[in-house]
Amino acid sequence: MKSALHLSIAMCSCATALAQAPSVQITSDVRETYAQAYGFDWEYDDGTEVAHVGPNSAAEWIDVDGVTLTDWWSIEVGAASFYSESHLGTARIDGLFDCSASTAGNHFQEDASSRASFDVDFTVPALGVRYAFDGEADSSYGYNTANVRLRHVESGSNVLVVTGDHGGSDSLQDRVGWLPAGTYELRSEGEAMAYGNHDYTETQSAHVEFELRLYEPGDPDLDGSVTYADMLAYKNAWKSGSATADVDGNGTVDLSDSHAFELAWRAGFGAQSN
Repeated sequence: MKSALHLSIAMCSCATALAQAPSVQITSDVRETYAQAYGFDWEYDDGTEVAHVGPNSAAEWIDVDGVTLTDWWSIEVGAASFYSESHLGTARIDGLFDCSASTAGNHFQEDASSRASFDVDFTVPALGVRYAFDGEADSSYGYNTANVRLRHVESGSNVLVVTGDHGGSDSLQDRVGWLPAGTYELRSEGEAMAYGNHDYTETQSAHVEFELRLYEPGDPDLDGSVTYADMLAYKNAWKSGSATADVDGNGTVDLSDSHAFELAWRAGFGAQSN
């Protein structure tokens, strides 16, 4: 039987405080986009491409581009385009990628593709953070990819995965939980690939959208403030054995979780939000 949750802070209904943005540190980010189209026929063999790399550590990057290829006689070969938008911050990381590709069916061989990728690493401090996630990924049927993955490096385990590859569709909405201290990899990509020839054409697409919000570990109700209401909410979750009270993420709800939460709550109480 569980011991009563230790509450050594005197409760005062009039006291509230805003929480700081969690002290998460982004250690690396690589954001890239690419589009290409290629065609081959008896008297034609040519292609075109564009490739961009986002600026490192930029808070926001928006990139829109594409290619349209015609042969030497102005006959259409194929087209590909992308829209990539992402934001990096210590309290919010998000991305939106739309990729499309098509072929015209006028040559022996045609292919077109577009891609947007997002690779970000960040570290979570000793007390951990609370997170909220929304994401979706889908693609048309074919050799297309659309996915998001958050992985805890030290344990090698995935915190969450959204996969809409090869014509699939997937989403995670209102997912909340704890991120214990450590290094995390957030990876996402959308890619559309189309093929064609004299008898066959394709139009392909991929879409990915996600938002990861990070909160002080002492703010379980995710309202941006660390208050006595958070302590009460955690106490109730802990008493019921809810997975939301598993602060250290080891799969059990015990006294170590309550002690860890109280430490985090004390550290966050009274801090000013950005």
